[in-house]
Amino acid sequence: MISKLTSLPVVPRSEDEDLLHRYKGVPYIRTFPMEALECMETFEVRSDDLFLITYPKAGTTWTQEIISMVMSGANEEELIKTHLFFRFPFLEMNWASHYSQCDQVPSVYKFLHKVPSPRTIKTHLTMDHLPHQLFTKKPKVIYVARNPKDVAVSFFHMHHHFNILPYYSDFSRFLSDCMKGEEKCLISFLQISVHCGSWYEHTLSWWQKRNEPNVLFLKYEDMKQDLRKAVKQIANFLDCKMSEEAVELTVRHCSFESMKQNRSANPDYLEFFAGDSEGEKTIEPNASFIRKGTVGDWKNYFTVSQNEAFDADYKTKMEGTELTFDFQMN
Repeated sequence: MISKLTSLPVVPRSEDEDLLHRYKGVPYIRTFPMEALECMETFEVRSDDLFLITYPKAGTTWTQEIISMVMSGANEEELIKTHLFFRFPFLEMNWASHYSQCDQVPSVYKFLHKVPSPRTIKTHLTMDHLPHQLFTKKPKVIYVARNPKDVAVSFFHMHHHFNILPYYSDFSRFLSDCMKGEEKCLISFLQISVHCGSWYEHTLSWWQKRNEPNVLFLKYEDMKQDLRKAVKQIANFLDCKMSEEAVELTVRHCSFESMKQNRSANPDYLEFFAGDSEGEKTIEPNASFIRKGTVGDWKNYFTVSQNEAFDADYKTKMEGTELTFDFQMN
């Protein structure tokens, strides 16, 4: 039986309202409580932990399920007994209070303390806000990066449909924060004004650590291009032996259509997203947490001028990093 999370209260929103709060200068949604963020300074990391770290909307849920399949030896029958959110606790989020049945925040600290090793943990926290012991005990870290144009589009839809995030009526409002009295538009998505802050800082901080032996840096577009190769990369990194049959099963199980229909992986099937006992919705009707999962969908949203502004900013900030992305599939 799939466990459910209690839904959060519906928050009325307007375009002038900011639902984020700031921790050491970085904005986070309020379901990342300040107490939990402060708790990272003393959070006990284990050397055999596995951390999946991503910027939001970079394929986190998809990669969680791939990792679960790899670590279980492609045991679908066992995985479907427990929803992904419980297999892969969200380090900084207040949903964990429902896991531990404890009213005090940050209960994720108490919950994860009881989880047997090896623990699999996901997080969107910036590098500076992660548990300090992550960099001394050096557990394995998988970081997944996605091209920022598709992230922007996916992030906009999440902002538009989920009432825990600031509301934007259209993509232009989300992408460009125009300063009054000035012609120049600042690309708010790429700055410090969105949940989890700058995509550049988040992504490049882990790109700089890509050669460390405990870090596997993956790109979403590469995974879409060749999922079989990505499964083998992850299995090799985690020292998990997989037969070719298990690899093929994992590829089928983690296809986009399979993920959409998988009640034990798709967040749409959680009460948090479906609504509470009175029928109030955290997500709008007909919206889905797993939306398209394609590469290049940004072309359906960016205007020519927006794309030019984005490209100019991207070129400046990425110069010299050697990190490149595919912005459309061949």
